[in-house]
Amino acid sequence: NGRSSYLPLLGMPIVLNTDGTMSDDTVAIYEGAPAPNLDQMVRDGELSGSSEAPGYKITVDPAQNVLSTSKVFVTFELLPVGVGRSIYVKIGYVQKIS
Repeated sequence: NGRSSYLPLLGMPIVLNTDGTMSDDTVAIYEGAPAPNLDQMVRDGELSGSSEAPGYKITVDPAQNVLSTSKVFVTFELLPVGVGRSIYVKIGYVQKIS
């Protein structure tokens, strides 16, 4: 799953910009880490989407206060696979097929 992708990043130095925000490179690392696992979930039909438009989005707010909290918050948005639990069929007689 996506969370296990972050285990190798524990204790990683986090480079900050001069304004205290996380650098673009650091944000890219955190946003990209779970992508291989989530891409596999899309291929396996566990998440919606395709290789061109995956059914997930990962975001990291670069303005979070990592320096004083030592915590990195990552947001996952996942588009699940739907399940058709009921099927309704409309049947009717017609004079001609349109």
